[in-house]
Amino acid sequence: MQFAIGLVTLIAGFALAAIIIWFGEFQYVLQSHKTYYATFRSAPGLQPKVPVRRAGIRIGEVQKVEYSSEYSLVVATITLDGDNILREGDEPTIDRSLLGDTYVDIDTRPDMQGVKDRPIVPAGSTLEGVSPPNLTKTIDEASDMVPNANKTLTQIETTAKAWAQVGDRTNSLIARNQEQIDQIVRDAQITLEKMNRTLDSIDEVLNPETRENLRITIRNVRDASKDLRPTIESANRTLDNIDQLAQDLKTVVEPFKTRSESIANNVDVSLANLNPTLIDVRAVVNEIRNGNGSLQRLYRSDELYMNLDAASVLLVQNLAKLRCILDDAQVFADKIARHPGELGVQGVFTRDKGLKEVPPGAVPRKHGFFKRDRGVVPAACPDCPPTTAPPLSQ
Repeated sequence: MQFAIGLVTLIAGFALAAIIIWFGEFQYVLQSHKTYYATFRSAPGLQPKVPVRRAGIRIGEVQKVEYSSEYSLVVATITLDGDNILREGDEPTIDRSLLGDTYVDIDTRPDMQGVKDRPIVPAGSTLEGVSPPNLTKTIDEASDMVPNANKTLTQIETTAKAWAQVGDRTNSLIARNQEQIDQIVRDAQITLEKMNRTLDSIDEVLNPETRENLRITIRNVRDASKDLRPTIESANRTLDNIDQLAQDLKTVVEPFKTRSESIANNVDVSLANLNPTLIDVRAVVNEIRNGNGSLQRLYRSDELYMNLDAASVLLVQNLAKLRCILDDAQVFADKIARHPGELGVQGVFTRDKGLKEVPPGAVPRKHGFFKRDRGVVPAACPDCPPTTAPPLSQ
């Protein structure tokens, strides 16, 4: 009997120990887990033993919550049970249930949702968490917005009344001008029909061939505009030169501008003096044209003109002959200068060399008492025939 009681007591003790291990702290010791750190700007209701969930499923719990005065942040130590891990893009978020229980929800950022094979965040890493909204501050802001909302509603009501008045006036206007409005509608329908026909005509005109020609024309215009660019640049340079020329002319004209009055007076005086002179010249011209004097005969007589023309021709011919005569005189003077003894009888018997040197290329004379050659002296005038020197008197 005592043995049975002891055996039951021993079995009950083992069962109690198993229950304690399963539901107590020893379960955490026996399971594998991963530790992460989450930072929050504010963490209302967050404390140890708060569950950590993903999509509503418990995957761990908060082990420790402390405030970092160095960074002014709340640091929560999170442990994940079993094979649960965090990947890049996961954010710890403090949330509340409908009954007011606080928990940490592991949510994925929208830009990382649906991304396959996201990198695993190693255990011991620190993640930036999302704090819950401050309901008190939100309520205060909403309270501050209530007067503005009331004012806006009042304005909307006033605007609605104004639009109601506009609608009443519009209905009254439409009722009074129903016939005109109907006519405008009919005219609009006719205009739309004409526009449709016009668009159909344009579509018929703009067939594929016409469109291709239009495309080619536009391309040619674009190419021509490129070719016109140098011309436009040249025109711009020309305009710049014209502008510079205008500036130079302005500089030149500026002194005359200051003396314009005196210049105008001088021009008036000059014109006044020129007018009698022109009158006298006109009178002289009329006298020559209409009179019977020598000037009129010189102006009108063809015979006098012919005589003057003939005299000028004779003068030209005589000048040519005179030139030849002067050339012969030059030859004769040169010959006497070379042999001055030939002027007398003594020159026949006595031959001298002359006062000048014999010119190069001259034909030497044959000496004799009674026989002398008549050397041919080259003419100095190219237009005259060679001149034969006349014999000198003895």
